[in-house]
Amino acid sequence: MDWLPWMLQRELLERREQSRLADEEEYAFRHALIRDGCYAMLPDHDRALGAADAALSSRS
Repeated sequence: MDWLPWMLQRELLERREQSRLADEEEYAFRHALIRDGCYAMLPDHDRALGAADAALSSRS
């Protein structure tokens, strides 16, 4: 299942008007509680991968 359209349709995510990444679309959770709940459901390994990816992206 492609989760992005599903989450956008249900207004869990919103597209940011300006992305911090060149030529990339960027999305954000509409509310911190939704974000926290989604991250809490991730297995520890996936959560660690996401944190590492975010750290690398912030250096660029």
